[in-house]
Amino acid sequence: MKLRQIVVTGNTNALYPDGLSSRDFNFSVLPFFQFMYQGLGRGKDFFNIKKLNIELHSNPDSTSELNNHPDGKGYIGMINQGGFDFQSYFNKDSVDRVIAIAEITRIVINRISSTSNETNVINGIIDKIIEKAPLKREQINLYLDEANKMIKNTPYFRQ
Repeated sequence: MKLRQIVVTGNTNALYPDGLSSRDFNFSVLPFFQFMYQGLGRGKDFFNIKKLNIELHSNPDSTSELNNHPDGKGYIGMINQGGFDFQSYFNKDSVDRVIAIAEITRIVINRISSTSNETNVINGIIDKIIEKAPLKREQINLYLDEANKMIKNTPYFRQ
């Protein structure tokens, strides 16, 4: 089974800046998700994991090891990363947010395995995202505009 998705979400109980929530964070990472999805293409070998869910926590003690959940022919991997500074994240511009999520994703990938060829391939995709993010400001902002339209026009997403 090949890894096709890496999804980064914020824990609902994390410490967010006033007026913001995990919902705001989860929509703000959409540009990274899109770039990662494009980079993975038809999938990359990564320990028989087909989807990796990374949940970020503000509490440093919330870091966990990888848990694999069987799902047909592969696994859905779930892992928590503690110590994420949501205040600092939301103070960044859209490009620096993409880079911050790419960097924390690299930390998690290297926690899973820092020496395998599979890890090197995923880190290569992350390197390209970090390198090209400043050149893709317009595309990043377009993804965020689309996310904001979805929030405003879909009852499910409204607060």
